[in-house]
Amino acid sequence: METFIVFFLSYFIEAIIFWAYSDTFFPAKFSPQIRAAFLSASYAILLGFSFLKLTGLNLILYTLINFLLLYLLHRTKWYTACFHAIILSALMAACEILPIGILSVFTPTFLHHYDIFPYSLIFVIFSKGLFFIAAYLLIFFFKKETYHPQKDWHSLLLLFTPVATIFTLATLIKVGEYISLPSSINILVSISAILLLISNIFAFGINQYTQKKGAQYTDMQLLLQKESDTAAYYKMLLSQHESQRILIHDMKKHLQSLEILNSAKEYEKIDTYIHTLLQSSDLTESARVCDHHMLNVILSRYQRQCQEKYITFHTDIRSGVLRHLPDADLTAIFCNILDNALESASKTDHALIELNVHRKEHTPFAVITMINSCRTDPFTAHNHQLITSKKEPSSHGFGLKSVRRIVERYEGSMNLYYDEKDLLFHTIILLRQPYPSTPFS
Repeated sequence: METFIVFFLSYFIEAIIFWAYSDTFFPAKFSPQIRAAFLSASYAILLGFSFLKLTGLNLILYTLINFLLLYLLHRTKWYTACFHAIILSALMAACEILPIGILSVFTPTFLHHYDIFPYSLIFVIFSKGLFFIAAYLLIFFFKKETYHPQKDWHSLLLLFTPVATIFTLATLIKVGEYISLPSSINILVSISAILLLISNIFAFGINQYTQKKGAQYTDMQLLLQKESDTAAYYKMLLSQHESQRILIHDMKKHLQSLEILNSAKEYEKIDTYIHTLLQSSDLTESARVCDHHMLNVILSRYQRQCQEKYITFHTDIRSGVLRHLPDADLTAIFCNILDNALESASKTDHALIELNVHRKEHTPFAVITMINSCRTDPFTAHNHQLITSKKEPSSHGFGLKSVRRIVERYEGSMNLYYDEKDLLFHTIILLRQPYPSTPFS
């Protein structure tokens, strides 16, 4: 039983280190649940073979298992997976040998009883603590920081916990060299060592969770700022559209002014006047897609982008349906779903995007449906998660999260699915209106 506890803790710590290492350097193919299941099964096999106490075999199997886990569960080349598996094995072996040398100098009699419980337990936690420190330093200094380039040097303070643990364990070993402890005290020492191990795991886990949530919060704040800027941009376009309507309305007055100048034979002034009018941004053509001014500006922009990419763009926006939506929410919903649709359709021949907005009969719900061409299933094979081909995968998913946030605020729902037969992706959004609209509202 004591041997099982020692071996179990050894491989449990190694599994945690492998998870942190692989999750940092390689994108995953599968969901965390599936990867955890494969990792647990693989290290259970290693645990079983460890009872043979064949060091060479254990090292070979450890390298092989890590290689298979990296290659099968992560997006990486086989030779890259092989390299990192060997790196982990070499690091683990070095951290097994180094404590023996250190402790043999610190406590000369340690080699005589380091395989006896509870010294074997203390030695495992000691060596795996060094392994954790070495792996953590590798992760910290060599992980790719493409999207959050500044390193958080304060996270290095986390290493104080395993260093303090190692020092405490070394002190316990030194005390055991001079004092013969009864079995009850040995049990308490073992429990203390395990509690120190658990505290290290919790410290690392909480730190990782905090960093992840902090990065998500930062990305969400940037997205909200982007939505605010986009809404302001479309308001500017809307203002320009209004200026255009005013200019067209005043065209009669401009013609009268030109007539007066022509009668006075002020040809240079006529030329300047006409040139000024032609250069005015207010004369830029503006398509009318629907009667909602802000939505019309948004859809006109995507209509032009579809024309440039030879994508068929159809819209059917019923009058007065989305009148209750603020400009910021309207911008967030349509810009995010149309950005995704345009990205997907641009990779397809004879692509199309169809957008419909209508009122669901006898209900207070507005319905937004969008169908767009999609060459391949955008959902991952597992866990029904969308994959991305964007240049910034760190921000992947925040657009749809923003849409879901707005949908939930209006007590609605959003459904996404892929039609493999017709190669079409469907987006259906329901939004509750504040009151049942009528055709005369």
